[in-house]
Amino acid sequence: MSIATRIRDGEGTGIEAGVTKSHALKTTSTFLRFRDLLPEEWVATKVFNELLRNSSNSGDLNVDGSVTPVEFELTSDDNLMLNIHRIRLLMQDAKCHLPSDGNRFGDGNPTGLANGLELFVEQGGLRTDFFFEPVQLLIDLLSYATDYTSFANVYGANDDYLSVDFDLFAPITLVPSSKDRIAARVSDDLSGFVQFNVICMGTQEVLDTPTTT
Repeated sequence: MSIATRIRDGEGTGIEAGVTKSHALKTTSTFLRFRDLLPEEWVATKVFNELLRNSSNSGDLNVDGSVTPVEFELTSDDNLMLNIHRIRLLMQDAKCHLPSDGNRFGDGNPTGLANGLELFVEQGGLRTDFFFEPVQLLIDLLSYATDYTSFANVYGANDDYLSVDFDLFAPITLVPSSKDRIAARVSDDLSGFVQFNVICMGTQEVLDTPTTT
């Protein structure tokens, strides 16, 4: 006994599947990308690097926050999903060489910061701090860092350079159209620094809906 079976595509064209002389179904191998599984949107992943910025869109943390604290943050755009894998602190100052200047916080704070630097993430309304307590001394950054680079007198006498990396074992995801953010709060006078930036590194997924005609 045999059963007559017809296989047609599901797109309404009525095209029937071919068979061999031995009645085996003819198939074609096709590479299927992950984005092909998304019927209504495509996802493009790109490298992402961006500074934490304040309300004036400045990424320079060398500000005086001793009277009014200043916050710097990174959030996601409406159609952008961010996956942050590394956070880097970059400093240039007369006294920011490690380990020799570890018991201070730059030239302008020879005994450290009174209030300390805060670095945290907010997701779904919940805050998680990177530091157990605000960092007051440069050497304290190494308690949390995965790596650092420090050079003395890079651009001239008393002109030091410090880069501190925090590699994340799992990425921090900032979803579109949310209040999720990575932020730093300056509550001391850091205006003596030549340069002070916080850079977020990772990937960005651009979510877009294709145009139909």
